[in-house]
Amino acid sequence: MERMQRFLAQLKEHEGCLQPPAELMTLTDMLCQDMQEDLAKVVPLVAAILETQLNLHPLDNVKVVLLCPCVLV
Repeated sequence: MERMQRFLAQLKEHEGCLQPPAELMTLTDMLCQDMQEDLAKVVPLVAAILETQLNLHPLDNVKVVLLCPCVLV
């Protein structure tokens, strides 16, 4: 879960930014792909995305958009 730790650290670091860095968006994409088979692992990712001020930017990512409803249902 090294990627998840990096993701959470970057999310916190860039929370006040208007636009997240490309690396954070790439990491989000990779995490969604890695976790798509196990929705229980995705819950912390989705929660972090929805709780951050940057939450609209990851929703530009198709994988995030498809994965969030699966977790929220």
